[in-house]
Amino acid sequence: LHEVPPGVDVDEFRPQPRDEALARGKKLLDKMDRRLDALEAQTQRNWSKLSRAARDQRREALRELRRQRNRVAEWYGGMEHSSAGGWNQVKRGFVTAYGALDSAFVRAAKEFERG
Repeated sequence: LHEVPPGVDVDEFRPQPRDEALARGKKLLDKMDRRLDALEAQTQRNWSKLSRAARDQRREALRELRRQRNRVAEWYGGMEHSSAGGWNQVKRGFVTAYGALDSAFVRAAKEFERG
């Protein structure tokens, strides 16, 4: 059995119609975009209160989150264009990449809260 990544619903691993899975993937990407935008806005609001080191750390953390988000989007694009034979592999790749992004986001958000 595969372990379900944190932040990912186990239903992502169940067979589902392609259109339904694509719609769910798009919703997840859109939700992550809103979460990233909110984290960036929070950082901007607090920018003047942050030390140079904290600014550098946040800037790099946000840059890495955006890189991971782009990898998830690449997997999503793969889902859109995959053949029937490659569908399950690409879908699993998306779910795994999203799980990693979600975990990294949660860690970064907690770190940002601590200051």
